Order: sequence, then structure tokens, then C-alpha cells
Amino acid sequence: MYTEFEKMADHSKVWIYQSGTVLSESQKNIIEQNTKQFLSRWTAHNMALLASFKIVNNHFLIISVDEDIANASGCSVDGLFRHIQSLETGLHLSLLNRAEIAYEEAGNIHISTLNSIPELIRKKIVREDTYIYNNTVQKKYELETHWRVPASASWLKRYFVLENENVASNS
Repeated sequence: MYTEFEKMADHSKVWIYQSGTVLSESQKNIIEQNTKQFLSRWTAHNMALLASFKIVNNHFLIISVDEDIANASGCSVDGLFRHIQSLETGLHLSLLNRAEIAYEEAGNIHISTLNSIPELIRKKIVREDTYIYNNTVQKKYELETHWRVPASASWLKRYFVLENENVASNS
């Protein structure tokens, strides 16, 4: 059963799907309509799941489920995956590509491949204070504290150590 995202418990499970491109108003409307319909009838073992979603920054579709009501099981998670795949296909989007990372530069969100991160750091496009989006967070409360973080506080910090060592050895 669908509810408003703000009404979801802080410990609710979340999945974050990132669009490789900025979502248009038309795409957002279709995503909202189809996702609300899907979540309204989403079940696990014939039990309604209390679920919600929101679209953030025209790039992120965040799905949430309160597992205190009922756990999202393998089959129900598969159903969510198929829903996301149908959005991708119908709207010509990439929402399931985990080999891309989102970062902010000059107030805008940019999407790059993981392989390009060392080069972006070398060119100082991504710096230690650049905000990145950690789409691996799993709880709603983590969206506030661990989702949008400085690169130096994320798994990217190892690249800054390597870059600093390279700069020092070349001096």
C-alpha cells in the first residue's frame, strides 16, 4: 500500500535508482504515475507492503518500504526490479547502471563512469570537498546523513591518497 514518503519510518529500507540523464517533466510524471500504481499493489507473500517513493534532483528515484509491516522478499524485490526495468525500457533511461557515480559541480549534478573517477580527480574536477551521492545507503535516515557526502568521506578517499602520493613523488 502506498503512502507519502515523509510518513515512512526512518528505519525503512530504501533503494536508489540513478538516471544517467536529467529526467524531463514528462518522464517524471510517467515515473510518478507508474510507480505509485506499482507500490499501491506491491505485496510480499500476499501481504501488502507499506511503500513510497520520491524523485530527487531530477536524477534519483528513491523507493522505500517499511519492513516492520512486512519484509520485501525475493519475489517482491524481483517485482520491483522488473518495474524499474519497464521504466528504463519505456522511457529510454538508464536506472540500473551501478558503474556510474553522481557528483556535484557548481550546483549541478554530473554522472560519470567509475573508470573515469581517477582522471576527474587528477584534473581536480572531483576534489575532496566535492559532494558525491552514495547510492548504497539502505535506510531512510541514511539519506540525510550518508547519501550526499564529500568525496573525502566516501569510498573515493583512497583515490585522493593515491593522487597525493603521486604529486609528492613527482615533486
